Amino acid sequence: NDVLKNLQDMYEAKKINESNYAQRYSDIGALRTWLYFQLAIHYGEIPYVTEPVVTIYDVKDESKFPKKKLEELVPELITYMEALPYLNPYAEGSSLLTQIDGYPSKMIFINKNLLLGDMYLWTNQYNKAARYYKDVMETTTPLGESAPSGAYWNFYSGSSGGDNDAANPGAWQTFFSRSPQDNQYQWEWIWTMFFDKNFQPQNPFVDLFSNVGGKYLVKPSQNAIDNWNSQVQNDATPYDLRGQDNSYKVINGQPVIMKFLYNYLNATTGQPGNILERNGKWFLYRASLLHLRFAEAANRDGKTKIAWALVNNGIKGTYDDPSSNNSIEERITKLDFPYDFDARKLDAPRVRGKYHRNLGLRARVATTNLDAALQDDAMMMEMEDAIIDEAALELAYEGNRWQDLVRIAVRREKDAPGTGFAFINSKLQAKTSASKQVTKVEDLFLPFKF
Repeated sequence: NDVLKNLQDMYEAKKINESNYAQRYSDIGALRTWLYFQLAIHYGEIPYVTEPVVTIYDVKDESKFPKKKLEELVPELITYMEALPYLNPYAEGSSLLTQIDGYPSKMIFINKNLLLGDMYLWTNQYNKAARYYKDVMETTTPLGESAPSGAYWNFYSGSSGGDNDAANPGAWQTFFSRSPQDNQYQWEWIWTMFFDKNFQPQNPFVDLFSNVGGKYLVKPSQNAIDNWNSQVQNDATPYDLRGQDNSYKVINGQPVIMKFLYNYLNATTGQPGNILERNGKWFLYRASLLHLRFAEAANRDGKTKIAWALVNNGIKGTYDDPSSNNSIEERITKLDFPYDFDARKLDAPRVRGKYHRNLGLRARVATTNLDAALQDDAMMMEMEDAIIDEAALELAYEGNRWQDLVRIAVRREKDAPGTGFAFINSKLQAKTSASKQVTKVEDLFLPFKF
């Protein structure tokens, strides 16, 4: 709040030009919005403060801290965000895009379109959510096919991490271990923060997850391990590559969450190169999460087949028709924005659809497709269950699970009382075997009382 006020003062005093003001004000405003959004998701009701707290008397004035419930706050946050003067990612050449202590600054700025998409998803405005998500998928579209380093085809497209359209299941783990300077890292990750051994704050994830040099406070649940082991690979092997030795690894006989530790522990040995050097990353938003959230919105918006495609074998695989004699009409959705996906790859005539490298979340790790019957719009609820289950496999430990469950539970409870609580209780009991159950909406928020 203090930064926003001072930026406004600087602009009015002509100490900063309009362009620089719009970008910086919008970025801080979006960050404040995200923080309040996260707090509301976790606590259900929070004070919403938009003015600087200058004196001790301000702190004591409770009228300055009105509390708002989640369902009241999110529409207000959307209105504020929509009015910000700058919503796009920073263009190449911006002074804000640089290297900071060896890390690319472009990765640390919040993506405002993603935030708007998430807030519209929470308010059940599915088409608006899908539009903002699609805008993010189209980030590099204005650059055209000649964009350097495969940017047009690969950024946020759900490719396998190579500058081609081939599936490479083993590349999945490298999304977490790669240098943030690598193209493949930036194709997948939209928002990350960095921890460096030379600077504060210290990386907290070593203590949280590691049983070597850390406090080992959180480990994979048996339910999560069983879910990965119950998947089937394309060669009929009962296994999910995203599980053991990727999302987690058995070290000294104990299962250890690895996603946040690849800059600390050796991926093969499970031992630190230097136990005192705690470099690492804080993963906030990546293409897989974007595609799953888009799939959730599309499914609820009557586009269940597209949701199925993004979760399974991609637009190309789902919209392929080997029996067709007109290949130019295949692998394309033929729908208006935001559901216009073109995954064609032809040589005569030459056609390279924007999404011909989209593989689908399961196909890019060589995991078999879910039941094709889920593509039908009449299977919307079942497909929503499948999306949430896939998110558990793909996004484990990345900080999205509880809010995903709460969002679905609240939505279903409004649609049909009892169904939302049944949904989230089934997830909780599978994980913890706890006898206590959620019986009212207030149970979904901190401090938990159920």
